[in-house]
Amino acid sequence: MKELKDSTLFKTDSYISGEWVSSNNHFDVVNPFDGKVLAQVSDMTRSDCKSAIGKAADAFKVWSGYTASKRARILKEWYRLQLENVDDLAYLLSS
Repeated sequence: MKELKDSTLFKTDSYISGEWVSSNNHFDVVNPFDGKVLAQVSDMTRSDCKSAIGKAADAFKVWSGYTASKRARILKEWYRLQLENVDDLAYLLSS
């Protein structure tokens, strides 16, 4: 993999409820073009997935309680961060 400007953008764990969660099991992400392993990522269990879905539903309740102005500020910050890291994100999404 090429060198990223910000290597902290490359994650192999699962993002659940505001935290990066690792698993004891992993699976390979393979480039279909050349068969090379790009990364090994956490292989979460059915229980982990159910828990993550429940936590996402809880987070949506909180998000729904935000004013339109607060949601807009959060989304604008997210947009700013995407633009700041556009090259690295493009590489990660297309590799």
